[in-house]
Amino acid sequence: MTTIEIIETNKDNHFTEGISTNNIEKETLSLISSKYVINGVSIQSKQPLNYKILIWGSNNFDNSNLNTEKYIGAIDLNMEKESFQINNTGQYRLNIEDLQLQYTDFQSTNNLYIGLMNLSNTSKLSGSNGEVKLIIKLNPRL
Repeated sequence: MTTIEIIETNKDNHFTEGISTNNIEKETLSLISSKYVINGVSIQSKQPLNYKILIWGSNNFDNSNLNTEKYIGAIDLNMEKESFQINNTGQYRLNIEDLQLQYTDFQSTNNLYIGLMNLSNTSKLSGSNGEVKLIIKLNPRL
């Protein structure tokens, strides 16, 4: 399956807050369409933390009403165990491929609603000390 669309977050605009253990920072990313298959994610981070990307199909994110929340799935990004650095310095990197997560923007606004959850005992730092960048690889679907 050929990747048609690649979207990426911006380290200066997305996931800039500190995230304590088991907490989340949410973002909305623009897409060209409202239905995709997410087939890969790459992450670059200044901290090698155990992250999970949570994905919703609407901007209600983690709404307590089960009929309102449109939770679609999650992608594990355990940088504590699986990331690498070049020459043991600088940012940490991790790439996950061969995903087949069906995504639908139920609001038809052509957005991807995601959250970065920190599962580490260490908090994600805010600002330049806690920079994170995601690259998400997608295929459109009917």
